[in-house]
Amino acid sequence: MKDIAIIICNFNKKEYLRECLDSLLLSDLDLKTCDIIVVDNASEDGAPQMIQNEYADEVILLENQVNSGGAGGFARGIHYAIDRDYDYLVLLDNDIKLEPNTISALKQHLDSHHDVAIVGSKICTMDSPDILQELGSFIDMEKFNATTPLKGHKDADDLPEVVECDYVPACCLIARMEVVRKIGAFDVNHFIYWDDMDWCTKARELGYKVHAINASRVFHKMGAINTENTFSLYYFERNRVLFFLKHLKEEDIPKFTNVIAQELINLTFFSNEKKRYNSAISQLLGISDLERELLGRQDERILKKEQTNPFELFNDKKYFSIIFIPINEMKFSRKIYQDLSNFFELEVIIATENIDFFTKEFSDAQVVDINYLEHTDNQLFFYAVEHIMTSPKENTLPENSYFIDCFTNVQQAQNIHSFLDSYERYKSIFMNIFKPVFEKKFIAIFKRLHSI
Repeated sequence: MKDIAIIICNFNKKEYLRECLDSLLLSDLDLKTCDIIVVDNASEDGAPQMIQNEYADEVILLENQVNSGGAGGFARGIHYAIDRDYDYLVLLDNDIKLEPNTISALKQHLDSHHDVAIVGSKICTMDSPDILQELGSFIDMEKFNATTPLKGHKDADDLPEVVECDYVPACCLIARMEVVRKIGAFDVNHFIYWDDMDWCTKARELGYKVHAINASRVFHKMGAINTENTFSLYYFERNRVLFFLKHLKEEDIPKFTNVIAQELINLTFFSNEKKRYNSAISQLLGISDLERELLGRQDERILKKEQTNPFELFNDKKYFSIIFIPINEMKFSRKIYQDLSNFFELEVIIATENIDFFTKEFSDAQVVDINYLEHTDNQLFFYAVEHIMTSPKENTLPENSYFIDCFTNVQQAQNIHSFLDSYERYKSIFMNIFKPVFEKKFIAIFKRLHSI
């Protein structure tokens, strides 16, 4: 009798799926104890035929008639496993490569930690194998969002062996079937995003722990954020609000509304500044659709993004060097550094007091001590901030200095005072007029979800 169900959800990634299966079949796990189940979401690239022609002896193929997203694909596979006598469930993305011990290390950890229900792998990016995507992720109940503290860091010897966390992504995880039978399958209303977070949270609400471990590693292709349309934004934000209204307490709704309102202020204000209106429209449509119970797949809501260049103000002048002053939050600094490097033809020099740390993290970059650096007119200085709104309103930086965040919001340091004043006026209007409306919407959705 086989005791492990390995579920892979696939949609139009035939070549990645082949690489995933090939790496899985080289596993040091005894595959005679496993069923490998590929759930195909109505792919149009020949993936089902490839499975039937090349892996018929190793893979059970379940074909969906329509694309039901990651949530629907994994849900079908999980229901298949629940109906059978497996002891363990493994979920894998189709665009990963496994190491031989990836799953065996997960199973060994689960077997030796009886209070743990779900264990996830360390995830590195396929294109930069020494850079972490995730090793333990968390749900921030103050900012009402997901956080991945080690994202962007190098895969180094000083990483923790075990991270007790709030969730691990369905990219690569193992779960006890006895727990899966209690929490059920993924919620297909999500279609994509926040489905695995919701699933892990249900396990934690039953008193079980979730771990991520360093000893198990996969390499993930990581689909690039779509710069052409609002697909990611629409589904991520709609399902994020759905997730929190499922799991928070009713008395927390005013605090939740404050956070969402503040984010909507930022999104709408900066969308208008950049003349990129569709991102804000799409997020508002997501909340509206949640209120109207338009869930699952809603592709007609996906809007085309307007294309503008945040660095166009620098096109008219040539500079000898670009100086980047980072912050220690690596996922922000790495993103900003990449944005600067992609636009400017010159080398981007990192100026910091934390020389050793940034030399290690940016081994291919020039890192200098900011204490010995002087401003000159033929240089551009970019000061990283977590968000442009956290820029210091009062500063004595010269004209060629700019604040920049990971959303590519750029503002000249000398003009930041008037910019922030304009923002505060807009914020007052939004908080006094629109926030109360959103709070009423969230209370109504909460009551419906909890059948109050």
